[in-house]
Amino acid sequence: MKFILIQIIGAMCLACSLSPQPQPAKPMVQKPTSQVTFQAPGGDISFEVEIAQTFLSRQNGLMSRKSLANNQGMLFIFDSEIEQTFWMKNTLIPLDLIFLNNQKQVIGIIENATPQSLAPLTVYVPSRYVLEIKGGLAQKRGIKKNMQAVFFISNP
Repeated sequence: MKFILIQIIGAMCLACSLSPQPQPAKPMVQKPTSQVTFQAPGGDISFEVEIAQTFLSRQNGLMSRKSLANNQGMLFIFDSEIEQTFWMKNTLIPLDLIFLNNQKQVIGIIENATPQSLAPLTVYVPSRYVLEIKGGLAQKRGIKKNMQAVFFISNP
């Protein structure tokens, strides 16, 4: 009887050691954020941005988004400075498009682009970067042609 009791206790101890032990909680990792800041006389104007640098991410852009916060946007980064053309296909909200050259200087702005329009949008000047923000914010926040921008691009 004593031998059977020892076997049962031993089996229970073995089962306990084989069962999954609770793991300590992993710390939450925040998604890296990138930022575009315009240097304005009245103070800096900043936006947290998603980066669209690959063909697919540039093609999808802000399509299907139902809203965009006033401090958010999407920065399109192209390989070279050429005349960029956009459209609003499948884009549900009006956007301002801010075109910047190699030196990150604003060379043109398209305000309140019409949602879901297939009309080509361009400023007819070569640009390397295009920032999309919520429609009407460029004027409201005082972003103007020739204004200088600074980028902080975090690594994903």
